[in-house]
Amino acid sequence: MPVPHIVVCGSSGSGKTTLLESLIVEFRWLGLSVGVLKHTSQALHTDEGKDTWRFRRAGAVRSGISSGKELSMTVAWNETPGIDELLENYAGVDLVLIEGYKCERRPKIEVTAAAVPSGLECAGDPYLLAVVGKTPVDCGVPFFHRDDYREIAHFVAREILGRDLEEDAMSRRIGKGSTTSDDS
Repeated sequence: MPVPHIVVCGSSGSGKTTLLESLIVEFRWLGLSVGVLKHTSQALHTDEGKDTWRFRRAGAVRSGISSGKELSMTVAWNETPGIDELLENYAGVDLVLIEGYKCERRPKIEVTAAAVPSGLECAGDPYLLAVVGKTPVDCGVPFFHRDDYREIAHFVAREILGRDLEEDAMSRRIGKGSTTSDDS
């Protein structure tokens, strides 16, 4: 079973990356480990002439570079992998935020600048869980203002993880030495 994930999609310039950055911060503050998978239709370009590029050019199917606590790796595939195959690389992560892949049959949030449902790319998509934007759009799913990162994070946690992160956070705070005494 793939790691829990949600697609965040929308047109170019709609604010997807800004939303994802803010959600990552919010999820981390709430104690979750987060991964991100970004789709691009362009070829990936590693630093031409550098060692890892040279290894790939020579035929390595995986080429990585590590430094301290970080690893960056490129993988050559014989065929375009599906999302489930890509998500196998995120084992141990609590939640993966996926940017793009709007046509996938996956739970998703659309980020939009549109003020009318007809402006949505995913209008009518049964996998659309919510819309995020500046101006409310009535399209049969919850709408969140683009600056309501905390509310969006809690919504995603409930819908995708089946968890109430506010309760989880309170439990952690209580468990970390918050003491009360009834011995007065």
